[in-house]
Amino acid sequence: MKVSKKAGIALFVTTAVIMAVLIVFHKNPGPAADPGQELAKKIISCVVIAAACVAFIHWYDKFTGLPVELFQNRHLIWKLAKNDFKKRYAGSYLGAVWAMAQPVSPPPMTATFSPTGVPVRYSHASIIFS
Repeated sequence: MKVSKKAGIALFVTTAVIMAVLIVFHKNPGPAADPGQELAKKIISCVVIAAACVAFIHWYDKFTGLPVELFQNRHLIWKLAKNDFKKRYAGSYLGAVWAMAQPVSPPPMTATFSPTGVPVRYSHASIIFS
């Protein structure tokens, strides 16, 4: 589905305006909300949204062209990745297994060795100097 440049920009700007309106009319409940600070947050948020709109309009072709090019060249990217993987672990069966196991090993290890299942972070200084 090809979206025209005008329609794409209109969709992005409409979404940005809706987000800005939601931010402006949001009331932060509670006694700790400082009105001056809340106003500053709203102004900064709206400025960031406006800057995003300007950047999107200016670089529309780059923002929308890259995903299309990546999708069109997905087979080449896959072949290059496979060749790099084969070259890196040529002659090493355990190296290839470790490359696959390494990214998925931390969650099961954390669940196994942490009593709460939540990773415990220690400061290096507290371990050395305690």
